[in-house]
Amino acid sequence: MEWLDIEDKRFWQRLLIIGLLLNLAVLMTSDFGLDTHVRMAANEEGELPWGHTRPDDPHASDPTDGGIVSSPISETETMIKLQSALQMIVLIAIAWMISIRLAALVSIYPTFIFSTGRAYQEVGIAIYVTVAVLFLCYYFNSSDGKQKSLTQRWDLTGKAIHPGYAILAGISLCAILQMKGIISMELALMAGSSIGLVAFFMSKWGVAAIEKIGLSTRLMGMLAGGFVMLSMLILGFLGYGGTLSVIGDAPLRYASALAFSVLGVMIIHTFFGMMLWPFIPDMWQTMAEKLDYNSTRNFIIISVFSAAITTYVAALWTYESLLWDSQWPWVIWTMGNNGRYVSMLMIPWFILLSRLKAQNPSLPTLEEPMSRAKPLLIAILLILPLSAITALHGQTMWSDEAAVAMELESGEHFLFVSDSDLGMHWLYTFYGPLDAEEKNITGHWRSDQASWIDDLASNLSQIETIVLAPEVTDNPPGWSESASGEVDLLNGGGQWRVLVRDE
Repeated sequence: MEWLDIEDKRFWQRLLIIGLLLNLAVLMTSDFGLDTHVRMAANEEGELPWGHTRPDDPHASDPTDGGIVSSPISETETMIKLQSALQMIVLIAIAWMISIRLAALVSIYPTFIFSTGRAYQEVGIAIYVTVAVLFLCYYFNSSDGKQKSLTQRWDLTGKAIHPGYAILAGISLCAILQMKGIISMELALMAGSSIGLVAFFMSKWGVAAIEKIGLSTRLMGMLAGGFVMLSMLILGFLGYGGTLSVIGDAPLRYASALAFSVLGVMIIHTFFGMMLWPFIPDMWQTMAEKLDYNSTRNFIIISVFSAAITTYVAALWTYESLLWDSQWPWVIWTMGNNGRYVSMLMIPWFILLSRLKAQNPSLPTLEEPMSRAKPLLIAILLILPLSAITALHGQTMWSDEAAVAMELESGEHFLFVSDSDLGMHWLYTFYGPLDAEEKNITGHWRSDQASWIDDLASNLSQIETIVLAPEVTDNPPGWSESASGEVDLLNGGGQWRVLVRDE
């Protein structure tokens, strides 16, 4: 069939159009994600009004505990959506400069569609990482204007990094920290320039060192990734590294989380989600040889980031499960989308694939899939339904309806009761719909395992309105149901209820 002929340029043009439409659709169908709602509720200093999302008591909030987020959002919802759309357009444009086929795959990648609709930061991070990899790994030959593909104009002769490119790469990587609100723009420029200069001088040594070592590209990448993972594990086991310190607190739980993280990050989000699996066996075999310095550095960067993300995601799952006192390992289902962090490596993976082709002409690639044409088509057809569901259904927040149903007046308080998993995140989805900042409304949260009914007669006696999540079935005496609504099945299902205190 013509429509399924991946050797036909029109197939990729149509796929790209489909991807663009799906990204447009998700902006209209999806509410912002939980993390985005939290960031929108914070003030300019990042202070949260209703307490930290990681409260000291895993079953109760404390509006006075001074919760902080590192990257608050002050823009309007319309501006946030426009920024999210613009980031995706820029990422697709970068991929287009490399290959229209890559641009098409990027446009249908479910993780990017997911992040675009929820206004998450993965698309922006992917832009910075891609730019950094290009500048760190390849020497751009601007004089070769005859080549149409961007990657075909990157020198493979094993030269050291150009100092200007190295500085731009360092700044690009530090811009991720600035985007996350960890450092200022000024510090990102200074630190990025310094990192770039260090990378430049190290690259001069690296070319000669790699040639002397004589190890294969595959082995060098594995050693680099293994070193990073081992270092993080040791730091965590010794109680350092913030979230990583949970490794020492719960080593057995972390070990099982690491196995799930490899499955989620590498197998599902990378090889399956990025539609890489048709090419991995041949890439793996090609990298068993000693390849040029730039391709080796490219794979080392991918290995280092993949190892770090896999190790961190496992720590995050373990930490959050203990924080929320959740059943293990079922909390991984709730937190499974954390594997989306690895999306930053999608374009670098395909850049590496295209560069390996120059050293192994028989290697199947995106531009010349050869024997991998049918598996590539299957990979795309398996992903498209997931992309469509992600875009056309999106994420809905039943808390919008519940907020309207509460009819709170200025200065009032309300209680939200749910299970402990992401309970505080869900509390902040009420903040915007209630106009909580303008009306000075205060939200409180209790888990369904807490003594919240007793609290209503003591330290929460000022509460006149309760919102019960679908999983909460208790009916406290002295309260009547004033409103209820259904949650759609893809977002958990069930019925939410609003209760008011009897007069």
